[in-house]
Amino acid sequence: MNKFYDAYDFIFKRFDEIYMDYLRGEDVRKQLRNFEKTAGIIFLLISDLFSREEKVKKWLAKEHVEEEKIQKIMEFKRRYSGLEDEIIAFTWESLGYFH
Repeated sequence: MNKFYDAYDFIFKRFDEIYMDYLRGEDVRKQLRNFEKTAGIIFLLISDLFSREEKVKKWLAKEHVEEEKIQKIMEFKRRYSGLEDEIIAFTWESLGYFH
């Protein structure tokens, strides 16, 4: 969570680019793969947020994560909610669910 918060400017800028490409109808899996390679642990948090939001929220509360950090990750979720299916599908593909 701290890594996400410390790098949120970079993350938001990168996902602005990915989201714009997605809205233009482009396949963004390559961009997601590149982001995952450069920021693996952060991508896992993002993926979990989209696929298991309630569990992430419970974990954040249990770990007493500062409200400012929680707000930033939730802002990310709202801002890029249109990418939810792409992020989940990419994660499942990476795990070998699809070939």
